[in-house]
Amino acid sequence: MIRLIFKIIKGIFLTIFTLVVLVLLNHFLIGIIGEVSIKNQPWDSSKGRNILVLGAGSSEPGLWVNHSFDNRMQAVKRLINEGVEGDIVMSGMYKPPYYDEPDDMKRVLTQMGISENRLIADYEGVRTWSSIESYSMKFEDTPVTIVAQRAQLQRALFISHFVGAPAIGFKAQEPPYKHWYWLLREILARGKCSMDCLAYLIKKL
Repeated sequence: MIRLIFKIIKGIFLTIFTLVVLVLLNHFLIGIIGEVSIKNQPWDSSKGRNILVLGAGSSEPGLWVNHSFDNRMQAVKRLINEGVEGDIVMSGMYKPPYYDEPDDMKRVLTQMGISENRLIADYEGVRTWSSIESYSMKFEDTPVTIVAQRAQLQRALFISHFVGAPAIGFKAQEPPYKHWYWLLREILARGKCSMDCLAYLIKKL
């Protein structure tokens, strides 16, 4: 009986260990594949590309500072200043009154002097996969520069390559602080990303 219990415990630990190794391998693999397409300077981005800026949470002036959001807006402005001529697709979560990422982005970008005629709100960007899939369906083969911080940007570029969207990435500056749960969240998000990829393949069969 005791031997059986030890066998069960050993099996459980081996299963957990294997799952952890697979999850970590998946995390690093997505990072490596996505990193290849990240451009470090705005002039590395083709001027004819659209810009897809991913949601980074809400932004309420006077209530709190969202550094990830602000830095993405500054990154978009840098691309525009370097002569990128395409449309700017602002993709994010839309759940008013608490979340309205596309319109928050639109408000800030217009305040920066960017013409509203270039701004396209995508309210279907509930998550990164949704943002990439929505862009791919609406703009088909139009090349795009994706704007986000490094971790999400790597994942977004991995998804883009997987679904065949011609994308490169421009990295927004990281926020001045980091929380340990961001890494955990990204590891889990990349695990979900791989499951989404599998579901996408099955759907295509």
